[in-house]
Order: sequence, then structure tokens, then C-alpha cells
Amino acid sequence: MAGITKRLLKRMFKDHRMSLLIDWISIGIDHTSYKFGEVLTGTVDGNNKTFTSEKTPIDIDNVALSISYAYPLQPTDFTVDGNTWTLSENVGAPVDNEKLIAFYKYSKLE
Repeated sequence: MAGITKRLLKRMFKDHRMSLLIDWISIGIDHTSYKFGEVLTGTVDGNNKTFTSEKTPIDIDNVALSISYAYPLQPTDFTVDGNTWTLSENVGAPVDNEKLIAFYKYSKLE
């Protein structure tokens, strides 16, 4: 995520939950860490709506997801269960070179 500053992220994602995630950069709690801009794993074929993150988010109320940094999704647009992220019916599956980008907090003890 080199080159993307905290200020730029806040402008890109005006959603309150995204601002909370970005502000966590400066907290530095020892047993937790943050994923900013993780590309979720999964088949991008225009049909698949289920993807996985490397770690399991520990604060489901403060996760954020975007499509290729350009389209921030609303909390009602996806669900998170463990490290599985699923897009809801009202969101189309990613196509071609689109990527699902996740922002979340996780435990280093995992």
C-alpha cells in the first residue's frame, strides 16, 4: 500500500467505519494488528462472491471492503464469517482485473 497516505484513504472512503480503521494506525495495541489494503483470495470470474482473507478479523463491526480501491462497499453489501467474506445479492461479483480490497483488525495471537 506504499504511496497511499492516511489523508488520501480518508478522502477515498468517507464511510465512518473506514475512518475508524484508518485512525487505528496510531493506536499500536501489542496483541493486535491491522490489514490495510489486503487483496482477498478467490476466483474472479463474474460469478464468485466468496473470498477469503489471510487473517480472521476480530472486530466485525469495524471492517471495510472496496472493489479495486475505487468502489467502497457499504456494511450491508457483504458479510464476514471467520476469514470468509461474502458479497450480498445487491453487489455484482468482481470481473476481469477487479480485486476485493479489505481493511480490518486481527489478533497477532491467531
